[in-house]
Amino acid sequence: MKKKTKFLKPAAAGMSVLMAASLCSCQTPSSDSPKAEKTDSKYQVTEENENKELVMNKQPESSYWFPEQLLEWNPDEDKDLAYNVSTIPLAERVDKDNLTPVNSTQNTDTEVMAISIMNSSTSGNAPHGLNKADCNIFTYWQYVDELVYWGGSSGEGLIVPPSPDVTDLGHKNGVPVIGTVFFPQDVSGGKTEWLDTFLTQKEDKSFPLADKLIEVAELYGFDGWFINQETEGSESKPLTPEYATKMQAFIKYMKEKAPESKVIYYDSMTSEGKIDWQNALTDKNSMFLQDSEGNPVADEMFLKLLVDRRQTG
Repeated sequence: MKKKTKFLKPAAAGMSVLMAASLCSCQTPSSDSPKAEKTDSKYQVTEENENKELVMNKQPESSYWFPEQLLEWNPDEDKDLAYNVSTIPLAERVDKDNLTPVNSTQNTDTEVMAISIMNSSTSGNAPHGLNKADCNIFTYWQYVDELVYWGGSSGEGLIVPPSPDVTDLGHKNGVPVIGTVFFPQDVSGGKTEWLDTFLTQKEDKSFPLADKLIEVAELYGFDGWFINQETEGSESKPLTPEYATKMQAFIKYMKEKAPESKVIYYDSMTSEGKIDWQNALTDKNSMFLQDSEGNPVADEMFLKLLVDRRQTG
């Protein structure tokens, strides 16, 4: 079987189909990263036998959080905030009407999303590059319409904004860059408690973590969030339709508060609250793209398609 992927926009936006360029596996904790030797100099030297790495003491770090940590995050107390802000505005791309199709069968309405691990781990990333080749040197910006900065792990953090060097580079090329919210499957350390915290709603109908996601995107200067909920729940605490209803309300709240910030929903949790990848737009997942009254919810939905090679050649 050969995997293909696509993502959809709501009917209110034309229900156009978009093809995804790549989907990488989730990042793993960096517990095996080299330990640094203590020195009195400005730099530390890691304990690698042959390829020693210089690590600057008190080096700024790109952000990552668990839900509880983001709720407590105060930008006024974040010493690394200034280093994590993108400074380059989103460039305007050439209008598609001015581009020449490659062949007569090309659909000019098709757009491409890249979902890519730009750094090798969720934690330990410098905001503006490293002194070693330990990242994805993305070189085909001209072929993609948006990029999801893929990240998150149960051992490091679930909420991962793009590092500013990636956002800056995407914006130079007119490509919006999206951060990731990742709730891992149970086998990868997922916990229902993280989802409960994420979807907590106050009496005034606000979602504190939605407000924090909006705050981070606005302060850091990137273009929205990709929400990937794959935690299955347990026998003692199963996921119910209430979780799906809360997720829909969470996304609608984000769009009402920050309509210019994009929200992309990963096809995983269904209207029943269960994790059941539909790989198509169905009655079980359409509620995250459009509500029962026809109002848009998420801007886009990411789907995985399975195609038999025997049928496609």
